[in-house]
Amino acid sequence: MPTNKKPSGRPAPKSRPTTTSTQSRSVNKSSSRPAPTKPAGSSNKSADTKATRCASVEDFLVNRPTKEEASRRAPSVGGSGVVSPALVEKKRKLERSMSSDNINTHLNTRPEKTSLSGRGIHPAKSTDSDRITHVGYKLGRELIKNNMKEHIRKKDFKSLPSAVAPAIAATSKALDRRLRSDSLKGELLNRQDAARLEPVGVLNAEKVSGRIVANAKKLERKMSADNLKSLLESRPKVEVLQAYNIYPRHSTNIHNQLKTLERKHSAAQLSYKLAERSDRNDLKQRGVIQNDAVAPSLQESQSTISKHLRRKSLETSLLTRPPPSSIRSLTTNYYNDGNSDTRLGESWENDSNSDLYYEKAVEEDYEDDSEEFEVGRWEGQRSSDYDSDSEEGGTSPSLPDLDERMVYAIALRAAAQLEAGDFINHMQKANLKEKILDGDETIVRVVVEFVESNDASKLMLVFQRLSAN
Repeated sequence: MPTNKKPSGRPAPKSRPTTTSTQSRSVNKSSSRPAPTKPAGSSNKSADTKATRCASVEDFLVNRPTKEEASRRAPSVGGSGVVSPALVEKKRKLERSMSSDNINTHLNTRPEKTSLSGRGIHPAKSTDSDRITHVGYKLGRELIKNNMKEHIRKKDFKSLPSAVAPAIAATSKALDRRLRSDSLKGELLNRQDAARLEPVGVLNAEKVSGRIVANAKKLERKMSADNLKSLLESRPKVEVLQAYNIYPRHSTNIHNQLKTLERKHSAAQLSYKLAERSDRNDLKQRGVIQNDAVAPSLQESQSTISKHLRRKSLETSLLTRPPPSSIRSLTTNYYNDGNSDTRLGESWENDSNSDLYYEKAVEEDYEDDSEEFEVGRWEGQRSSDYDSDSEEGGTSPSLPDLDERMVYAIALRAAAQLEAGDFINHMQKANLKEKILDGDETIVRVVVEFVESNDASKLMLVFQRLSAN
Protein backbone atom coordinates (compact mmCIF):
# COMPACT_ATOMS: atom_id res chain seq x y z
CA MET A 1 0.00 0.00 0.00
CA PRO A 2 1.29 3.49 -0.66
CA THR A 3 2.82 5.46 2.19
CA ASN A 4 3.19 9.19 2.77
CA LYS A 5 6.90 9.86 2.76
CA LYS A 6 8.47 13.18 3.50
CA PRO A 7 11.10 14.42 1.10
CA SER A 8 14.56 13.81 2.41
CA GLY A 9 17.19 16.51 2.54
CA ARG A 10 19.86 14.18 1.17
CA PRO A 11 20.69 14.31 -2.50
CA ALA A 12 19.84 11.32 -4.74
CA PRO A 13 22.66 8.88 -5.49
CA LYS A 14 24.40 9.28 -8.84
CA SER A 15 24.16 5.63 -9.89
CA ARG A 16 22.55 2.43 -8.74
CA PRO A 17 23.85 -1.08 -9.03
CA THR A 18 22.22 -3.02 -11.91
CA THR A 19 23.38 -6.54 -11.04
CA THR A 20 21.70 -6.79 -7.66
CA SER A 21 18.21 -8.19 -7.30
CA THR A 22 15.11 -6.21 -6.39
CA GLN A 23 14.90 -7.64 -2.88
CA SER A 24 18.50 -6.80 -1.98
CA ARG A 25 18.06 -3.37 -3.47
CA SER A 26 14.96 -2.73 -1.36
CA VAL A 27 16.75 -3.99 1.78
CA ASN A 28 19.74 -1.81 1.17
CA LYS A 29 17.50 1.14 0.56
CA SER A 30 15.66 0.62 3.80
CA SER A 31 18.87 0.05 5.78
CA SER A 32 20.54 3.11 4.36
CA ARG A 33 17.69 5.35 5.39
CA PRO A 34 18.14 7.23 8.64
CA ALA A 35 15.91 6.37 11.49
CA PRO A 36 12.95 8.64 11.84
CA THR A 37 13.35 11.16 14.58
CA LYS A 38 10.56 11.69 16.98
CA PRO A 39 9.33 15.19 17.06
CA ALA A 40 9.11 16.90 20.32
CA GLY A 41 5.76 16.58 22.05
CA SER A 42 4.56 13.48 20.01
CA SER A 43 2.84 10.65 21.84
CA ASN A 44 3.86 6.96 21.95
CA LYS A 45 0.69 5.88 20.10
CA SER A 46 1.49 7.80 16.95
CA ALA A 47 5.04 6.44 17.03
CA ASP A 48 3.75 2.86 17.22
CA THR A 49 1.39 3.46 14.24
CA LYS A 50 4.14 4.83 12.07
CA ALA A 51 6.47 1.99 13.03
CA THR A 52 3.79 -0.54 12.12
CA ARG A 53 3.23 1.06 8.75
CA CYS A 54 6.93 1.14 7.98
CA ALA A 55 7.24 -2.50 8.93
CA SER A 56 4.35 -3.47 6.62
CA VAL A 57 5.84 -1.52 3.73
CA GLU A 58 9.20 -3.16 4.35
CA ASP A 59 7.62 -6.62 4.32
CA PHE A 60 5.79 -5.85 1.03
CA LEU A 61 8.97 -4.64 -0.62
CA VAL A 62 10.86 -7.73 0.50
CA ASN A 63 8.16 -10.15 -0.71
CA ARG A 64 7.15 -8.39 -3.93
CA PRO A 65 7.62 -10.45 -7.18
CA THR A 66 10.27 -9.74 -9.77
CA LYS A 67 9.52 -8.36 -13.24
CA GLU A 68 9.65 -11.80 -14.94
CA GLU A 69 7.26 -13.31 -12.36
CA ALA A 70 4.88 -10.39 -12.78
CA SER A 71 4.88 -10.82 -16.59
CA ARG A 72 4.12 -14.56 -16.27
CA ARG A 73 1.35 -14.06 -13.72
CA ALA A 74 -2.21 -13.82 -15.12
CA PRO A 75 -3.59 -10.31 -14.81
CA SER A 76 -6.78 -11.31 -13.04
CA VAL A 77 -7.35 -8.17 -11.03
CA GLY A 78 -6.96 -4.74 -12.52
CA GLY A 79 -5.16 -2.06 -10.60
CA SER A 80 -3.33 -4.59 -8.36
CA GLY A 81 -0.03 -2.85 -8.87
CA VAL A 82 1.51 -5.76 -10.82
CA VAL A 83 -0.02 -5.18 -14.32
CA SER A 84 -1.30 -1.88 -15.54
CA PRO A 85 -5.01 -1.51 -16.38
CA ALA A 86 -4.10 -0.64 -20.00
CA LEU A 87 -2.58 -4.10 -20.52
CA VAL A 88 -5.61 -5.77 -18.98
CA GLU A 89 -7.92 -3.84 -21.32
CA LYS A 90 -5.69 -4.67 -24.29
CA LYS A 91 -5.87 -8.38 -23.44
CA ARG A 92 -9.65 -8.24 -23.27
CA LYS A 93 -9.84 -6.53 -26.67
CA LEU A 94 -7.54 -9.16 -28.16
CA GLU A 95 -9.70 -11.99 -26.82
CA ARG A 96 -12.84 -10.38 -28.25
CA SER A 97 -11.12 -9.88 -31.63
CA MET A 98 -10.03 -13.53 -31.73
CA SER A 99 -13.54 -14.68 -30.90
CA SER A 100 -15.06 -12.51 -33.64
CA ASP A 101 -12.48 -13.75 -36.17
CA ASN A 102 -13.29 -17.34 -35.26
CA ILE A 103 -17.00 -16.71 -35.73
CA ASN A 104 -16.42 -14.97 -39.07
CA THR A 105 -14.32 -17.91 -40.27
CA HIS A 106 -17.09 -20.36 -39.42
CA LEU A 107 -19.66 -18.16 -41.13
CA ASN A 108 -17.58 -17.82 -44.29
CA THR A 109 -16.83 -21.53 -44.58
CA ARG A 110 -20.31 -22.81 -43.84
CA PRO A 111 -22.20 -24.39 -46.79
CA GLU A 112 -25.12 -22.62 -48.41
CA LYS A 113 -28.66 -23.39 -47.50
CA THR A 114 -29.52 -24.45 -51.06
CA SER A 115 -26.79 -27.10 -51.11
CA LEU A 116 -27.94 -28.40 -47.74
CA SER A 117 -31.55 -28.57 -48.86
CA GLY A 118 -30.52 -30.32 -52.10
CA ARG A 119 -28.84 -33.05 -50.08
CA GLY A 120 -31.78 -33.37 -47.74
CA ILE A 121 -29.91 -31.78 -44.83
CA HIS A 122 -31.31 -28.87 -42.88
CA PRO A 123 -29.62 -27.14 -39.96
CA ALA A 124 -30.90 -28.63 -36.73
CA LYS A 125 -32.61 -26.32 -34.28
CA SER A 126 -32.18 -28.66 -31.35
CA THR A 127 -29.05 -29.35 -29.37
CA ASP A 128 -28.80 -33.02 -30.41
CA SER A 129 -25.59 -34.40 -31.77
CA ASP A 130 -24.90 -34.69 -35.51
CA ARG A 131 -25.38 -38.42 -35.52
CA ILE A 132 -28.82 -38.25 -33.94
CA THR A 133 -29.79 -35.45 -36.33
CA HIS A 134 -28.65 -37.50 -39.37
CA VAL A 135 -30.60 -40.54 -38.21
CA GLY A 136 -33.66 -38.38 -37.65
CA TYR A 137 -33.45 -36.93 -41.17
CA LYS A 138 -33.02 -40.41 -42.65
CA LEU A 139 -36.08 -41.72 -40.81
CA GLY A 140 -38.06 -38.69 -41.90
CA ARG A 141 -37.17 -39.29 -45.57
CA GLU A 142 -38.19 -42.94 -45.25
CA LEU A 143 -41.53 -41.95 -43.77
CA ILE A 144 -42.10 -39.41 -46.55
CA LYS A 145 -41.24 -42.01 -49.18
CA ASN A 146 -43.60 -44.58 -47.69
CA ASN A 147 -46.33 -41.98 -47.36
CA MET A 148 -45.85 -40.94 -50.99
CA LYS A 149 -46.05 -44.57 -52.18
CA GLU A 150 -49.25 -45.05 -50.20
CA HIS A 151 -50.83 -41.97 -51.73
CA ILE A 152 -49.72 -42.98 -55.21
CA ARG A 153 -51.15 -46.47 -54.70
CA LYS A 154 -54.46 -44.98 -53.59
CA LYS A 155 -54.27 -42.30 -56.35
CA ASP A 156 -54.95 -39.67 -53.74
CA PHE A 157 -52.76 -36.80 -54.95
CA LYS A 158 -54.71 -33.95 -53.39
CA SER A 159 -54.03 -34.93 -49.80
CA LEU A 160 -50.23 -35.19 -50.22
CA PRO A 161 -48.27 -33.16 -47.66
CA SER A 162 -45.98 -30.33 -48.74
CA ALA A 163 -42.88 -32.24 -47.66
CA VAL A 164 -43.49 -34.79 -50.43
CA ALA A 165 -43.00 -32.18 -53.24
CA PRO A 166 -39.19 -32.64 -53.70
CA ALA A 167 -39.55 -36.39 -53.99
CA ILE A 168 -42.38 -36.03 -56.51
CA ALA A 169 -40.24 -33.61 -58.56
CA ALA A 170 -37.36 -36.11 -58.66
CA THR A 171 -39.72 -38.91 -59.66
CA SER A 172 -41.28 -36.76 -62.40
CA LYS A 173 -37.81 -35.98 -63.83
CA ALA A 174 -36.96 -39.67 -63.91
CA LEU A 175 -40.26 -40.42 -65.66
CA ASP A 176 -39.61 -37.64 -68.22
CA ARG A 177 -36.19 -39.06 -69.04
CA ARG A 178 -37.66 -42.51 -69.47
CA LEU A 179 -40.43 -41.17 -71.72
CA ARG A 180 -37.91 -39.31 -73.89
CA SER A 181 -35.75 -42.41 -74.25
CA ASP A 182 -38.82 -44.49 -75.19
CA SER A 183 -39.89 -41.88 -77.74
CA LEU A 184 -36.40 -41.75 -79.26
CA LYS A 185 -36.30 -45.54 -79.44
CA GLY A 186 -39.63 -45.56 -81.27
CA GLU A 187 -38.43 -42.92 -83.76
CA LEU A 188 -35.25 -44.88 -84.42
CA LEU A 189 -37.28 -48.03 -85.07
CA ASN A 190 -39.63 -46.20 -87.44
CA ARG A 191 -36.98 -44.14 -89.27
CA GLN A 192 -36.61 -44.37 -93.05
CA ASP A 193 -33.93 -46.29 -94.87
CA ALA A 194 -30.62 -44.57 -95.77
CA ALA A 195 -31.04 -45.42 -99.46
CA ARG A 196 -34.28 -43.46 -99.43
CA LEU A 197 -32.84 -40.46 -97.61
CA GLU A 198 -29.77 -40.04 -99.84
CA PRO A 199 -31.63 -38.94 -103.02
CA VAL A 200 -33.63 -36.41 -101.03
CA GLY A 201 -30.44 -34.87 -99.64
CA VAL A 202 -31.17 -35.58 -96.00
CA LEU A 203 -28.27 -38.00 -95.61
CA ASN A 204 -24.78 -37.43 -96.97
CA ALA A 205 -24.17 -39.63 -100.00
CA GLU A 206 -20.54 -40.20 -99.03
CA LYS A 207 -21.66 -42.05 -95.91
CA VAL A 208 -19.00 -40.47 -93.74
CA SER A 209 -19.23 -41.43 -90.12
CA GLY A 210 -19.20 -38.94 -87.29
CA ARG A 211 -15.77 -40.08 -86.16
CA ILE A 212 -14.25 -39.33 -89.57
CA VAL A 213 -15.94 -35.91 -89.65
CA ALA A 214 -14.49 -35.12 -86.23
CA ASN A 215 -11.03 -36.24 -87.37
CA ALA A 216 -11.37 -34.13 -90.51
CA LYS A 217 -12.23 -31.06 -88.47
CA LYS A 218 -9.33 -31.76 -86.12
CA LEU A 219 -6.99 -32.12 -89.10
CA GLU A 220 -8.29 -28.87 -90.57
CA ARG A 221 -7.63 -27.05 -87.31
CA LYS A 222 -4.13 -28.51 -87.19
CA MET A 223 -3.46 -27.43 -90.77
CA SER A 224 -4.65 -23.92 -89.96
CA ALA A 225 -2.35 -23.83 -86.94
CA ASP A 226 0.57 -25.08 -89.06
CA ASN A 227 -0.18 -22.48 -91.72
CA LEU A 228 -0.26 -19.75 -89.12
CA LYS A 229 2.99 -21.02 -87.63
CA SER A 230 4.61 -21.07 -91.07
CA LEU A 231 3.48 -17.51 -91.73
CA LEU A 232 4.89 -16.40 -88.40
CA GLU A 233 8.21 -18.11 -89.10
CA SER A 234 8.52 -16.70 -92.62
CA ARG A 235 7.39 -13.19 -91.77
CA PRO A 236 9.91 -10.46 -92.63
CA LYS A 237 12.12 -8.92 -90.03
CA VAL A 238 11.73 -5.43 -88.67
CA GLU A 239 14.80 -4.27 -90.60
CA VAL A 240 13.25 -5.37 -93.91
CA LEU A 241 9.98 -3.61 -93.10
CA GLN A 242 11.92 -0.49 -92.19
CA ALA A 243 13.81 -0.68 -95.49
CA TYR A 244 10.49 -0.68 -97.38
CA ASN A 245 9.12 2.16 -95.19
CA ILE A 246 6.38 -0.09 -93.79
CA TYR A 247 7.57 0.09 -90.20
CA PRO A 248 8.94 3.33 -88.71
CA ARG A 249 12.66 3.41 -88.05
CA HIS A 250 12.39 5.48 -84.90
CA SER A 251 10.07 5.72 -81.97
CA THR A 252 6.61 7.19 -82.29
CA ASN A 253 7.57 10.65 -81.07
CA ILE A 254 10.66 10.87 -83.28
CA HIS A 255 8.75 9.42 -86.25
CA ASN A 256 6.02 12.03 -85.95
CA GLN A 257 8.60 14.80 -85.70
CA LEU A 258 10.42 13.39 -88.73
CA LYS A 259 7.20 13.32 -90.76
CA THR A 260 6.48 16.91 -89.77
CA LEU A 261 9.99 17.92 -90.83
CA GLU A 262 9.61 16.14 -94.18
CA ARG A 263 6.31 17.89 -94.85
CA LYS A 264 7.88 21.25 -94.04
CA HIS A 265 10.81 20.48 -96.34
CA SER A 266 8.45 19.48 -99.18
CA ALA A 267 6.43 22.66 -98.68
CA ALA A 268 9.62 24.73 -98.79
CA GLN A 269 10.75 23.03 -102.01
CA LEU A 270 7.34 23.54 -103.60
CA SER A 271 7.29 27.21 -102.67
CA TYR A 272 10.81 27.62 -104.10
CA LYS A 273 9.81 25.92 -107.37
CA LEU A 274 6.69 28.06 -107.62
CA ALA A 275 8.77 31.18 -107.05
CA GLU A 276 11.39 30.14 -109.64
CA ARG A 277 9.01 28.73 -112.27
CA SER A 278 9.17 29.98 -115.85
CA ASP A 279 6.91 32.60 -117.34
CA ARG A 280 3.87 31.62 -119.39
CA ASN A 281 5.29 33.12 -122.55
CA ASP A 282 8.50 31.17 -122.09
CA LEU A 283 6.50 27.96 -121.65
CA LYS A 284 4.60 28.73 -124.85
CA GLN A 285 7.84 29.19 -126.77
CA ARG A 286 9.22 25.90 -125.45
CA GLY A 287 6.03 24.04 -126.30
CA VAL A 288 5.05 23.16 -122.73
CA ILE A 289 1.74 25.00 -123.07
CA GLN A 290 0.17 24.07 -126.38
CA ASN A 291 -3.05 26.06 -126.35
CA ASP A 292 -3.55 28.83 -123.87
CA ALA A 293 -7.19 29.38 -124.78
CA VAL A 294 -8.19 25.84 -123.71
CA ALA A 295 -8.28 24.77 -120.08
CA PRO A 296 -5.63 22.22 -119.03
CA SER A 297 -8.30 19.62 -118.30
CA LEU A 298 -9.60 19.90 -121.89
CA GLN A 299 -6.28 20.04 -123.75
CA GLU A 300 -5.99 16.25 -123.97
CA SER A 301 -9.50 15.98 -125.39
CA GLN A 302 -8.72 18.74 -127.87
CA SER A 303 -5.57 16.97 -129.07
CA THR A 304 -7.53 13.73 -129.52
CA ILE A 305 -10.24 15.48 -131.51
CA SER A 306 -7.66 17.25 -133.68
CA LYS A 307 -5.95 13.92 -134.41
CA HIS A 308 -9.28 12.41 -135.48
CA LEU A 309 -9.97 15.41 -137.71
CA ARG A 310 -6.54 15.15 -139.34
CA ARG A 311 -7.08 11.43 -139.87
CA LYS A 312 -10.42 12.06 -141.56
CA SER A 313 -8.88 14.76 -143.74
CA LEU A 314 -6.04 12.43 -144.68
CA GLU A 315 -8.46 9.63 -145.55
CA THR A 316 -10.34 12.01 -147.83
CA SER A 317 -7.15 13.16 -149.54
CA LEU A 318 -5.96 9.57 -149.96
CA LEU A 319 -9.22 8.60 -151.62
CA THR A 320 -8.89 11.44 -154.15
CA ARG A 321 -5.16 11.16 -154.89
CA PRO A 322 -3.93 9.68 -158.19
CA PRO A 323 -2.44 6.17 -158.25
CA PRO A 324 1.37 5.80 -158.10
CA SER A 325 1.51 4.21 -161.56
CA SER A 326 0.17 7.37 -163.20
CA ILE A 327 2.67 9.51 -161.28
CA ARG A 328 5.56 7.27 -162.38
CA SER A 329 4.39 7.32 -165.96
CA LEU A 330 4.23 11.10 -165.94
CA THR A 331 7.71 11.34 -164.43
CA THR A 332 9.10 8.84 -166.94
CA ASN A 333 7.51 10.65 -169.85
CA TYR A 334 8.95 13.90 -168.58
CA TYR A 335 12.48 12.57 -168.61
CA ASN A 336 11.99 10.57 -171.81
CA ASP A 337 11.04 13.76 -173.61
CA GLY A 338 14.59 14.99 -173.11
CA ASN A 339 14.05 17.20 -170.11
CA SER A 340 16.95 17.38 -167.67
CA ASP A 341 17.44 18.89 -164.25
CA THR A 342 20.38 21.15 -165.24
CA ARG A 343 18.07 24.06 -165.85
CA LEU A 344 16.28 23.39 -162.58
CA GLY A 345 19.57 23.26 -160.74
CA GLU A 346 20.61 26.61 -162.22
CA SER A 347 17.30 28.18 -161.22
CA TRP A 348 17.73 26.69 -157.73
CA GLU A 349 21.15 28.19 -157.41
CA ASN A 350 19.77 31.57 -158.47
CA ASP A 351 17.43 31.35 -155.43
CA SER A 352 14.50 33.03 -157.12
CA ASN A 353 11.24 33.96 -155.40
CA SER A 354 9.38 31.24 -157.28
CA ASP A 355 11.67 28.58 -155.79
CA LEU A 356 11.13 29.92 -152.29
CA TYR A 357 7.39 29.86 -152.87
CA TYR A 358 7.67 26.28 -154.07
CA GLU A 359 9.58 25.29 -150.94
CA LYS A 360 6.96 26.92 -148.73
CA ALA A 361 4.15 25.22 -150.62
CA VAL A 362 5.79 21.81 -150.35
CA GLU A 363 6.42 22.33 -146.65
CA GLU A 364 2.83 23.38 -145.90
CA ASP A 365 1.51 20.54 -148.03
CA TYR A 366 3.29 17.84 -146.06
CA GLU A 367 2.74 19.36 -142.65
CA ASP A 368 -0.98 18.44 -142.78
CA ASP A 369 -0.37 14.70 -143.19
CA SER A 370 -1.73 12.18 -140.70
CA GLU A 371 0.07 10.26 -137.97
CA GLU A 372 0.51 7.21 -140.21
CA PHE A 373 3.73 6.69 -142.08
CA GLU A 374 2.76 7.73 -145.57
CA VAL A 375 6.24 7.17 -146.98
CA GLY A 376 6.07 3.53 -145.99
CA ARG A 377 2.59 3.25 -147.50
CA TRP A 378 3.78 4.75 -150.76
CA GLU A 379 6.73 2.38 -150.63
CA GLY A 380 4.50 -0.65 -150.18
CA GLN A 381 2.16 0.39 -152.95
CA ARG A 382 5.06 0.98 -155.26
CA SER A 383 6.65 -2.36 -154.48
CA SER A 384 3.29 -4.07 -154.99
CA ASP A 385 2.97 -2.35 -158.35
CA TYR A 386 6.40 -3.60 -159.28
CA ASP A 387 5.45 -7.10 -158.27
CA SER A 388 2.29 -6.97 -160.35
CA ASP A 389 4.26 -5.75 -163.36
CA SER A 390 6.81 -8.53 -162.95
CA GLU A 391 4.07 -11.14 -162.68
CA GLU A 392 2.48 -9.87 -165.88
CA GLY A 393 5.77 -10.38 -167.63
CA GLY A 394 6.62 -6.72 -168.07
CA THR A 395 9.79 -4.97 -166.94
CA SER A 396 9.71 -2.49 -164.06
CA PRO A 397 10.87 0.98 -165.03
CA SER A 398 14.18 2.11 -163.54
CA LEU A 399 14.12 4.87 -160.92
CA PRO A 400 15.09 8.21 -162.36
CA ASP A 401 17.75 10.39 -160.79
CA LEU A 402 16.26 12.51 -157.98
CA ASP A 403 16.45 16.25 -158.19
CA GLU A 404 16.75 18.48 -155.13
CA ARG A 405 13.07 19.34 -155.06
CA MET A 406 12.01 15.70 -154.80
CA VAL A 407 14.57 15.14 -152.03
CA TYR A 408 13.21 18.12 -150.12
CA ALA A 409 9.62 16.94 -150.63
CA ILE A 410 10.33 13.42 -149.32
CA ALA A 411 12.40 14.70 -146.38
CA LEU A 412 9.84 17.33 -145.34
CA ARG A 413 7.04 14.80 -145.59
CA ALA A 414 8.95 12.36 -143.37
CA ALA A 415 9.62 15.12 -140.81
CA ALA A 416 5.91 16.01 -140.74
CA GLN A 417 4.96 12.37 -140.18
CA LEU A 418 7.49 12.05 -137.32
CA GLU A 419 5.92 15.03 -135.55
CA ALA A 420 2.38 13.75 -136.19
CA GLY A 421 3.32 10.41 -134.63
CA ASP A 422 4.75 12.16 -131.52
CA PHE A 423 8.24 10.84 -132.27
CA ILE A 424 9.66 14.39 -132.24
CA ASN A 425 8.38 17.71 -130.94
CA HIS A 426 7.99 20.93 -132.87
CA MET A 427 11.41 22.22 -131.78
CA GLN A 428 13.11 19.09 -133.12
CA LYS A 429 11.06 19.35 -136.29
CA ALA A 430 12.24 22.94 -136.81
CA ASN A 431 15.85 21.84 -136.34
CA LEU A 432 15.38 18.98 -138.82
CA LYS A 433 13.70 21.32 -141.30
CA GLU A 434 16.66 23.69 -141.20
CA LYS A 435 19.03 20.81 -141.96
CA ILE A 436 16.80 19.67 -144.85
CA LEU A 437 16.68 23.15 -146.41
CA ASP A 438 20.46 23.54 -145.92
CA GLY A 439 21.03 20.38 -147.99
CA ASP A 440 22.61 18.17 -145.36
CA GLU A 441 24.63 15.37 -147.00
CA THR A 442 23.38 12.76 -144.54
CA ILE A 443 19.74 13.60 -145.27
CA VAL A 444 20.30 13.49 -149.05
CA ARG A 445 22.13 10.17 -148.81
CA VAL A 446 19.40 8.62 -146.62
CA VAL A 447 16.63 9.79 -148.95
CA VAL A 448 18.43 8.32 -151.96
CA GLU A 449 18.90 5.02 -150.11
CA PHE A 450 15.20 5.06 -149.21
CA VAL A 451 14.20 5.47 -152.85
CA GLU A 452 16.55 2.68 -153.92
CA SER A 453 15.99 0.17 -151.08
CA ASN A 454 12.48 1.14 -149.91
CA ASP A 455 13.65 0.98 -146.24
CA ALA A 456 11.40 3.51 -144.49
CA SER A 457 12.42 2.48 -140.94
CA LYS A 458 16.04 3.47 -141.55
CA LEU A 459 14.91 6.84 -142.93
CA MET A 460 12.77 7.55 -139.86
CA LEU A 461 15.46 6.46 -137.39
CA VAL A 462 18.12 8.66 -139.03
CA PHE A 463 15.76 11.65 -139.16
CA GLN A 464 14.83 11.18 -135.49
CA ARG A 465 18.52 11.02 -134.52
CA LEU A 466 19.38 14.12 -136.57
CA SER A 467 16.49 16.10 -135.06
CA ALA A 468 17.86 15.53 -131.56
CA ASN A 469 21.36 16.84 -132.49
